[in-house]
Amino acid sequence: MSSTGGDYVRSRPKYDTAEEIYTKMLDDLKAFADELNTLTVIPGVLTGFRTQDIVNNGDLDIWKRYCNSLRLRMLARVSGVPAFQARATAEVTQILGNPAAYPVLEGNDHNVQINIHSQDTPIHARGFRGGLEDWNGNLAGKAMLDHLVNNNDPRLRVMFQPAFVDGAYIDEWIGIDPLATEADQTAMITEGRVSRYNFSTLSRNQYFPGILMTAAEVDLLKAEALLLAGQNAQAKAYYEKGVANSVDQYYRLRAISNNNESPEFEPYTEDEIATYLAQPQVSWDNAATADQKLNLIATQKWIHFNVVQSLDNWAEYRRLKLPQLSFWNDTSDPQNQPPARWQYPDSEKIYNEDNYAKVQGKDTYNTKIFWDVR
Repeated sequence: MSSTGGDYVRSRPKYDTAEEIYTKMLDDLKAFADELNTLTVIPGVLTGFRTQDIVNNGDLDIWKRYCNSLRLRMLARVSGVPAFQARATAEVTQILGNPAAYPVLEGNDHNVQINIHSQDTPIHARGFRGGLEDWNGNLAGKAMLDHLVNNNDPRLRVMFQPAFVDGAYIDEWIGIDPLATEADQTAMITEGRVSRYNFSTLSRNQYFPGILMTAAEVDLLKAEALLLAGQNAQAKAYYEKGVANSVDQYYRLRAISNNNESPEFEPYTEDEIATYLAQPQVSWDNAATADQKLNLIATQKWIHFNVVQSLDNWAEYRRLKLPQLSFWNDTSDPQNQPPARWQYPDSEKIYNEDNYAKVQGKDTYNTKIFWDVR
């Protein structure tokens, strides 16, 4: 208001385009990455930073890795857009080709997350239970559960739990089919014949961290970039490393839990990971084409992000349209399929009327964001 001489109308912000926002963020992240290579923090300041930094505990190396990993995520997001392709190719090549200057997250010790140290502070995960379990939000979906069961995925026993019937867990792994009738779905839920997300690993784990970015995601981003660059052997190596890091991450999450309501589990073994990676639906060498290999990468992102990084999961699914999933066609609702975006809140329509009018035509659930080009 002070910059407009008290003119309230002139103070209302215009809407930047998504392309402008992404360009700005990529520019800033590149500048931050270079600045972090020259930054020196005096010991006294660093001591205070370590106390105040609830994300990376003042570790400048992890901040540097996080910055470059975010760049990989965003460059992948815009890589299919002609206006961004040259930049995406050049910067990804620079990051992957110069790890000394542009390091990224390499293992689960590098994961960027807000850890829970005590149940006696405002930083806790107790709300996760209601957020996931209310309204049966923690039911296993058939497509994902079938993949994990049929391919002997070692994440199965810490990511989900078997059906619970008559007061006991039974050896049945059944997910909800979104195309089944309401009556069939309701009967399965009422009888308890549905697997759910693992209580002890996820929703009732009061030490579940606030996860921002993980090594497994970065591995899979590398695999995608190298696949598109025609470097098959390196792409395979990072694909398999991403799977291994994802498995390890979910077992780490289970290990820090203060809840034991889910069935006991055996730790994973390296042989289990190798067996999983050799399954026909998972094996890199079994995929004959680049599109089939991209589907493998996308499937692993879908499993890894899951309900933990649901917004990233939704964005990557919109970008890649993989893996191929079926959605109920709700003929009772004008929006009968999942939306491409959310609409602006009503407050924008009321309090920023003139600027909103300029974008109103694009403010629909089915208007795709610019990087959604597949």
